[in-house]
Amino acid sequence: MCDGRSLECIESCPAVQYERKLFDILAKSLARSTWKIQVAVLDCLHAFLERLCIGTVANSERCQEILFQLMPLITTCLGNMRYAAVRGAAINVLEVFLPRLMENDEYSGRCLTGNHWKELLNHMEEMVKSEPQMALRQRVSGLIAHAVRYR
Repeated sequence: MCDGRSLECIESCPAVQYERKLFDILAKSLARSTWKIQVAVLDCLHAFLERLCIGTVANSERCQEILFQLMPLITTCLGNMRYAAVRGAAINVLEVFLPRLMENDEYSGRCLTGNHWKELLNHMEEMVKSEPQMALRQRVSGLIAHAVRYR
């Protein structure tokens, strides 16, 4: 019998299955698209992550899955020095997702470790040094400061 709180019950919920499928489609389409499509997909990811309920224990595993898939993609988008729109949309995604994770010690300890996180943080620090647009540079600096405060 499903009590509504067990991980198995939550994982079998149609909404969670749909959420997982939608994220997978967005992640796959982000990796192999033109810059305009990347911006549109990043905007969709932004909306998706705003609506995603991160703060529950059952979502911890899903949060880790999403982060591990998302970090390399976001790192790639931040490194796209040809299109500021892609970098800006990637920063929008980070501004939604990372602060919500970092405010909860349990999730930040689980999710914000490992090579993907270190690579993303290093890339963000490099972006601060090399970003030609001041507004994007300031936004990334704010994210780094937020990350350092919670780590």
